[in-house]
Amino acid sequence: MSYIILFSVIYSLLFVLLYQFAVRPSDTESIGHKTTYKDYLPYAIGFLLIFLLELSISTIIKGHKQDISLFRAWAAFGNNHKMTEYYHKPDIYVDYPPAYLIILYGVGKIAALFGIDASSNAFIVMIKFVPILCDSIFSILIFAMAKEKFGLKKAGILALMTAVNPSTLINSAIWGQVDSFGFLVTLAMLFALYNRQYVLSMALLGYSILTKPQMIIFTPLIGFTMLFDLIEVFKDKEKRGKLIIKYVLSILAIVAVFLIVPLPVVGTDYKLLFNIYLSAAGKYQYYTLNASNLYAAFGLNWKKLTETLIFATGKVWGFSFITIISLLVGYVTYRVRDRKKIFYLGAFMVAGIYLFAHTMHERYLYAAIPLLLVIYVLTNDKRMLALYGGFSVINFINVARVLEHNLRGSFIYGDDAGLMLTSWIHLILFALMVVYSYQALFLNKKEGFILEKFPNKKVLSADDKPLAQTEKDTKKRKKIEFQKEEKPVKITRKDV
Repeated sequence: MSYIILFSVIYSLLFVLLYQFAVRPSDTESIGHKTTYKDYLPYAIGFLLIFLLELSISTIIKGHKQDISLFRAWAAFGNNHKMTEYYHKPDIYVDYPPAYLIILYGVGKIAALFGIDASSNAFIVMIKFVPILCDSIFSILIFAMAKEKFGLKKAGILALMTAVNPSTLINSAIWGQVDSFGFLVTLAMLFALYNRQYVLSMALLGYSILTKPQMIIFTPLIGFTMLFDLIEVFKDKEKRGKLIIKYVLSILAIVAVFLIVPLPVVGTDYKLLFNIYLSAAGKYQYYTLNASNLYAAFGLNWKKLTETLIFATGKVWGFSFITIISLLVGYVTYRVRDRKKIFYLGAFMVAGIYLFAHTMHERYLYAAIPLLLVIYVLTNDKRMLALYGGFSVINFINVARVLEHNLRGSFIYGDDAGLMLTSWIHLILFALMVVYSYQALFLNKKEGFILEKFPNKKVLSADDKPLAQTEKDTKKRKKIEFQKEEKPVKITRKDV
């Protein structure tokens, strides 16, 4: 437990220091100026060193006992079996969707090619290599995005924040999970939706679900966005026709992904694939499985869903909250025009489902945390950067405690004070995220709690305009601005 506190304090202090540099006014001279390879060399060396450090850390702690054992078995499966036998051998337990099984199968084949034994530390490094690589890719992506907007130095600071992020390190390099891979697919999906590339977005949604079943939570966001995009152009016959064609192609794309990607594993036995997902959905019948959320805050960790909370069972509460969150996403999608809402709502969906839905695991908050950093880069909303740091530390503490108990062969039960404390902090952080997102999306307010009903008058670009600016708001704003204008000075005969 002491190392968890120590690392949390170290990263918190480092984050506060980096935050101070990150929120300073950008060096405008470095934005857009011509750069050479010498400018990027220090950052490239830094990325490489952190990547190698993560690989070395992966050998110190082998990972979560059950998860890493399964990944090792699935990766080594290809040494003696065909890929189509994954779900048919009684001597091996397989509950993962097919997309990542294909990657693990490839990892095992590469290890066998180089003579790496499945029981060796080198084999574990190879298993963890993919998620660690995805962590590095995300850091480089943040660097590239931030460099164009903030300049080279600030981009380096933001990339460092994510490269040494404790919630990332423990998930990939230590635990050995693959959430970073699923997140990269999800991020690509959200950017495709942001750019109205509906076919690509739907295809990536399908692939993400075949990687991690819980990625289905993004379906309402994509569905509502496409619906209101259609309503927006519905009166224009030409645009409407083109958009409907894109939507038809999008549906065909996700169906094609569901049919083609699993082929190497299940062949054409799609009933088997359906049963795997059905089995996974009913596997864990508990309020929460170490997720520091609403139910853990009230001591319901590992409590069965059949137990009543106030006046309803766990499933009733869980599905009710999922419905409410989905409807809120639909409402915001309808009201807000600026497409940056997609990233705000993506983070809201992940965090909201994690905190209020049932049967959540401790790692399911993962995708919301880097999304907060993406929002900051896109919008320069400093509060999202602060929330990124807060969620990172608290989520790390919870995941690290779960892993520590797993390695000791023990469990965290409902009356655990540490779990209840991190749960309440998560709920407070989520409340702040909702308030800040509301201010940013509906009031165009990017910092502080003080609400300004109308921003200062200025020339606004398409991306900078107030996000929920309706015709009614525009008339009201013009009226106030007109009232503020100075009246012309009248010169009387006496003055002359």
